[in-house]
Amino acid sequence: MKSSTPTTSPSARYFIIAFLSKHPSITLGEFRTYYETHHVPLILSTVSAAGSPPPSVYTRRYIDSRNPVVTASGEAVSFDCMTELQFASKEKFEENWVKLLMLGEGKTAVETDESKFLDRGRTVAY
Repeated sequence: MKSSTPTTSPSARYFIIAFLSKHPSITLGEFRTYYETHHVPLILSTVSAAGSPPPSVYTRRYIDSRNPVVTASGEAVSFDCMTELQFASKEKFEENWVKLLMLGEGKTAVETDESKFLDRGRTVAY
């Protein structure tokens, strides 16, 4: 798990929480390794190359299959990783993340990379 210290007050920050599931063809260990050693560096280098700041926090929390996590109603969770992103504001998120990685020049590279380790159809983000 990696994160950085927030640089703005909690009330001013904009949060994104994503629930991610591994691609069925890989193990949880392979998922975690790929995410940390390929995907995170791709995201951060793409943002940096565009001259945009990274999120103030980019944390991944992985589910340990040996110690299953359950919901309040006792059901097993249906994801393999919870990712938290924090930005200085909603405007910074849209400017530095959405426009670049979801709509702009980084979109194809991100989608191609995600197809290697994520079950993109199961991704849920708030």
